[in-house]
Amino acid sequence: MSNEIAFIRINAVAKYNRHDAMDDAKQIITSSGGWVTDYRMFSNRSLCIQFEIEPDDAIHLYPSIQQTQLKITEETHTLLLQIANRINDTAASSNKDIRGTFQITFIHDEPDLIIEVPPLEL
Repeated sequence: MSNEIAFIRINAVAKYNRHDAMDDAKQIITSSGGWVTDYRMFSNRSLCIQFEIEPDDAIHLYPSIQQTQLKITEETHTLLLQIANRINDTAASSNKDIRGTFQITFIHDEPDLIIEVPPLEL
């Protein structure tokens, strides 16, 4: 069994100002040693950030999230704890960067901004 981490999927909910939540997500990634590679806004309802991070730096994601108001799903919580355990248990980590997504659903009473969502390209 390989200890290599293939992908990180973070799902969260923000019940506070979406601009602050977006800043929090960016700060979580960058302060943990990762970098944002792309993002998509889905009106003012959701945001999906694509990022990459080195395996040894991925251990910092969970503590960084805990310092914000973002609420992660139970699945995300379990995944981040598994990542920390794998990194702590592995003497020689992979040099391959880990790709990931950080998806935030915004809970608010604001009307839809009616931002056009780009069509899915296949």
